[in-house]
Amino acid sequence: MPDSEDSSYRDDIQQQLLVLTRTYEEDLPRQLAEIQRLWNALLESGGSVQAIEAFHARVHQIAGAGASFGFARLGARARELERLALSWLQSKLAPGRDEFAQVEVLLHQMNSIGPDRNSPPAGAPTVDRETGAPALIYVVEVDQDLAADIVMQLEHYGFRVNTFASVEEAAVASGHQPPQAVVIDVIGREGEFVGSDRIKALRNGETLDFNAVFLSSRDDFEARLAAVRAGADAYILKPLDFDLLLANLDRLTFRRKEPPYRILIVDDDTALAERYALILRRAGMEVMLVREPAQVLDLLNEQTPEMILLDLYIRGCNGLELAKVIRQQDRFINIPIIFLSTERDLERRFIELRMGGDEFLTKPIGDEQLIAAVSVRAARARTLNNLMLNDSLTGLLKHTKIKERLQTEMNRARRSGSPLSFAMIDVDHFKLINDVYGHLTGDRVIKGLGNLLRQRIRSSDLVGRYGGEEFAVVFPDCSVCHARRVLDRIRHDFAAISFRHGDEPFSVTFSAGVEQDDGRMTVEELVERADRLLYSAKSQGRNCVR
Repeated sequence: MPDSEDSSYRDDIQQQLLVLTRTYEEDLPRQLAEIQRLWNALLESGGSVQAIEAFHARVHQIAGAGASFGFARLGARARELERLALSWLQSKLAPGRDEFAQVEVLLHQMNSIGPDRNSPPAGAPTVDRETGAPALIYVVEVDQDLAADIVMQLEHYGFRVNTFASVEEAAVASGHQPPQAVVIDVIGREGEFVGSDRIKALRNGETLDFNAVFLSSRDDFEARLAAVRAGADAYILKPLDFDLLLANLDRLTFRRKEPPYRILIVDDDTALAERYALILRRAGMEVMLVREPAQVLDLLNEQTPEMILLDLYIRGCNGLELAKVIRQQDRFINIPIIFLSTERDLERRFIELRMGGDEFLTKPIGDEQLIAAVSVRAARARTLNNLMLNDSLTGLLKHTKIKERLQTEMNRARRSGSPLSFAMIDVDHFKLINDVYGHLTGDRVIKGLGNLLRQRIRSSDLVGRYGGEEFAVVFPDCSVCHARRVLDRIRHDFAAISFRHGDEPFSVTFSAGVEQDDGRMTVEELVERADRLLYSAKSQGRNCVR
């Protein structure tokens, strides 16, 4: 979102946090009175299991939430009460006389503790993610014909390209508009390596930082070692392989905006769960809240979170039981489950992790600690998930995954009343490409189209390799007319790209069919209709979008 909207969003969340903290402080007397009432009921029952469970549930909430709302000392006393109650439940023994006295002291202390004014709840900066603006590439190449070919190829993939015949010209330009990457010939007229001096001149000493792709006619170890020492990020031999150049620039400069991490919080402590959600939303994450365990499976089917924060003690169904329910369904087995608990007993933690969790976060959790812990674990989960679910050649979603995401986006579109379009794409005459140029060249064509699709669609769109030379694209919040215009532009640019087999250049086209969900179709029906339109495009001469 634009900077002004982002700032306004953060300010709004900050205001919500202040209101939530104030509400929590105002509600504390009622919570403390409830704990006292439950303790009295426990005494009257003679230490029944039901009374101890009720007492434990209430002190657990303050033990976990106190420090988050600026009541660290209060939370520490509540944790002591929680440990006592948990020991009674585990031993199945009623509290003894000494423990009665200990509880009375702790309750008295809790009622006299105020907020920790010198250590208010910490805030955290919003995670700023790159927006993926077109990368600016400098090409420093004396051979103007080669430079022109590089420009033509890169511009079709959405790069902005400036060419220079000399390092001196590029150095002047870089002082005004620094590039994200420089493609530069590093072998002089006599075959000597001149990359170090050229890169140093371009960087104006050490003031500019950019990725460097070296073009070279030398394949010996000395030249390659000199390139590494000169700061080369990639080393490509002449005659130039354009596909290899594109792959390296894509790797070095492609900064497509990552979708926000999708986090599910399951906790029946309303105030604390709301606080966690606000903190994570302020850090750029998408957060879903569930307080009733029975609602979790429905939400998992609809939203597919990337990580679950699950409180260990929930009324009606504890976290261990809920984790086992989730893990019994294969489609949810890869979602990390992080237990939220005040538990510090390592042996018990290991037992509980074997029951279905992946890691622990110990309450109380500071705001910065929460963001860091969730970000690191969610990033790792996303990376592992991508390795398992993405196509190895293109890095795009696999067949089954793109259909799953299509179902999710269809559900979302129907809830919001927004349009959704779906496209099927197929490379024209692909069998002929494999027969004439070989399967390795065919793979480069597939990878080239995958790269182009990924670069030219929005960050909210989804693209997958449907199978062989077929691709699928999901366009959320997009009419069929707009999706067709987008695909037509991509089709035009793909047809202009020059692929090579040895010294022989060749071009490739694709056909596509795109359909809009009418709000009543199933995933299979939408895919089938787009597929029929694709084959209609094939039958009408190919290289078109129907």
